[in-house]
Amino acid sequence: MSATSQVYSSRSIANYLLEQCGARGGLDPLQTIKLTYIAHGFHLGFYDDPLIEDDVEAWKYGPVVRPVYSMVPYGSSKVTQPITLERPNLTARDKGLVDAIIQNYSGLSGLYLSSLTHQQGTPWAITWQRFGQNAVIPRELIREHYKRVIAGGSAAVGTLGL
Repeated sequence: MSATSQVYSSRSIANYLLEQCGARGGLDPLQTIKLTYIAHGFHLGFYDDPLIEDDVEAWKYGPVVRPVYSMVPYGSSKVTQPITLERPNLTARDKGLVDAIIQNYSGLSGLYLSSLTHQQGTPWAITWQRFGQNAVIPRELIREHYKRVIAGGSAAVGTLGL
């Protein structure tokens, strides 16, 4: 990890996502979980450093950050309030990345984000096949996957402006 890097709790990143999206109607629980993972993945892909300190696990319907999953209120269609008192003190670089993820991905449904993150060849699929349900997805797999996504220049990556 570089000397200027900071790592955050996944709950604080989820809170930041919810705070930024609250005025626009919030996020559903699945969006909250998947956007936390996607922001972490792009952070690893762009900067080689993790955004969150928590592990990502391979669950049946894709990658899950357990501390976020355990805090989001299921049964509600949209979450508009923070899930905990934790707040990240984001560096300017990290704020820019998370804001770009919000701009480019928060309009996608949780189900669509889930489908993006658990296709064949993704870190989830590789971990699921090798180690089974609830196994920790190695950060190196996430890093290499997002480096390929970035190198592939998808439309969403192009608009991240990073």
